[in-house]
Amino acid sequence: MTRTLSCSLAALFSATTAFADAPKVITDFGPTQGIVARVMDGVAVPTALLTGTDTPHDFALRPSQARDVSNADLVVWIGHAMSPWLEDPLENLGADATQIELLETEGWTLLANRDEDGDEDDHDAHDDEHDDDEEHAHDDDHDDHEDDHDDHGDEHDQDDAHADDDDHTEDDHAEHDDHGHGHGPNDPHAWLDPDIAAVWAVMIADALGKIDPDNAAVYASNAAAFGAEMTVLGDEISATLADVAPDTLLLSHDNMQYFEVRFDFEPAGFIAETDAAEPGPAHLREIRDLVAEGQITCILSDIETNPGTLAMLRDGSDIGTAMIDATDSAGAGYAGMMRSIAGALASCAS
Repeated sequence: MTRTLSCSLAALFSATTAFADAPKVITDFGPTQGIVARVMDGVAVPTALLTGTDTPHDFALRPSQARDVSNADLVVWIGHAMSPWLEDPLENLGADATQIELLETEGWTLLANRDEDGDEDDHDAHDDEHDDDEEHAHDDDHDDHEDDHDDHGDEHDQDDAHADDDDHTEDDHAEHDDHGHGHGPNDPHAWLDPDIAAVWAVMIADALGKIDPDNAAVYASNAAAFGAEMTVLGDEISATLADVAPDTLLLSHDNMQYFEVRFDFEPAGFIAETDAAEPGPAHLREIRDLVAEGQITCILSDIETNPGTLAMLRDGSDIGTAMIDATDSAGAGYAGMMRSIAGALASCAS
C-alpha cells in the first residue's frame, strides 16, 4: 500500500510539474477556449477571458485578467472584428506573447457580411450575389451603416438600457433602427463551421509546439484527433438537421452564416440583422405577419435577445422558442456547443 501511495504521489507530482511548465495560454471566449483546450489536452488548460453570459462585443478586462494577458505565452482570439476590446490590451500588455488572430489566418474561406438592411428579399438577393463572388457590392452600404452608428452613439446607449425592459411593445421601437455592433465588411463568426475549427486547431498546435517543443507531438496529435472528430461531428449535425425545414425558423440575429453554408441550412430570417441591435418597427410587423400566417413555426433566441421583443412577437400565438448558445456560455466545450446548436434547431422545428 505504501508503494502504491508513493507511485500515486509521484504521478501527481509529475502532472503538477507538467502543468506548471506548460505555456500560459489566454483565449478570448468560450468557442476559442474549447478548440485550444482540445489541442492542449493532457498538458494544460487555457484561460478564457469571457465566461458565462459575457459577450465578446463590449467588455473591459478586470485587473486580474490584465495580469493574465501580461503573463501569457500565447493569446488566441477570433480577432478585432469580434473582440475589439482586446486589441489595446494585447498591444500594451501582451506584446511579448505569441498572438494568433484567427480571422487573419489562412487555409479557410472568410465570408463577407450580408446586407444589414433587415429586408429578407434583399437578404436572398445578396445570397445570389455572394455565389457570383460579388462580395464587395455591400461595402458602401456598410460604410453608410458605420456613419449611422457613429451618429447614433448616444441613442445606442439608450438602447442598451431599453433592452432590459421586458414590457416594451412595437411602438417602443419606433425611434430605434438597426445600429448594433458592426463587425466590418467580413463575417467574424467563423467558429460556427467545424471544418474551419479543425484548420485553426492545426495552426494552434503548430504555435504551441514552437513555444513548448517538449509537448509538440502531443499538440500535433490532439489537433489531428480534433480534425477527425470534426468530420464525425459534421456528419452528426447533418443527420440531426436532415428532416428540419429551416425556412420556418427565425433566428435572433444574422450570426450563423458559416453554419448555414456548411450545413446548407437557410433560415427564414432574423429578428435583428446585427449583434446587439434593436429591430425597427416595420421589420417587427413583417415578422408578426409571418407568425400569424403560420410561416414561422419557431423563434430561436440567444443571450442577447431582448425578452420583451420575443414576447411581443409570440403574443397571441402558440409559436415555439428555443435557445441557441453560439458563444458556449454553458462551458460545454466546442463539440458540445455545436451539438447544442443543432439540437436547438431540430427541437425548435419539431
